[in-house]
Amino acid sequence: MNLTYGEIHCARRGANMLLGGKRNIPQIAKFKIARIHDALDKVFGPLEEYRMGLVQKYGTEQFADEEKKISMGWQIGENTDAYKAFEKDWEEFCAQTMDVTVTPITLTMLGDAPDGLEALEFKLLGPLVVEV
Repeated sequence: MNLTYGEIHCARRGANMLLGGKRNIPQIAKFKIARIHDALDKVFGPLEEYRMGLVQKYGTEQFADEEKKISMGWQIGENTDAYKAFEKDWEEFCAQTMDVTVTPITLTMLGDAPDGLEALEFKLLGPLVVEV
């Protein structure tokens, strides 16, 4: 399946959320989500490394102490020129495509329980959830 880097990055995050949560979905769907996660996990690392490189390029490291020994990670202030430059570079990177050996899951496979998937998870999984 041909996916953009952005779709891969988002779908891997969505599958990761589902693996860590308790959702009322059928066992077959849980199995398929685990397989989707495994397939995307193989290519996620370099995409996330690139994103983190951009965060370090455009952001600043935040510290919990004045001596700057306890790092709280890197951040880019929203609505700044640096954030706009980060978004531009990230969007250009995410537009690239890659062929990934992954099979989408059908909407009916996921069931219709009120405590099933959240709208955000559907959004993140994107083209990996299809209607029959």
